[in-house]
Amino acid sequence: MRNVSKTAATVSEMPALVMSYERSWGEPWWQFRDLWLEKDKTIYVLSFHCLGTAEKYQEELELILNSFRLKN
Repeated sequence: MRNVSKTAATVSEMPALVMSYERSWGEPWWQFRDLWLEKDKTIYVLSFHCLGTAEKYQEELELILNSFRLKN
């Protein structure tokens, strides 16, 4: 892995840990963005990956994250 970073975010009003990194998957390097959320002692991981830069897909990523909900 390379270019690893860790930041914080909010998803569906819940705090999330965001891990961004690049990883070789066969020949090309893929960019990953994993969001870790915890609710009721259960961890949920939303994992996104793409070729190139994730910023190119930021609108789609935001659309998915804004529609994500965990039911009670």
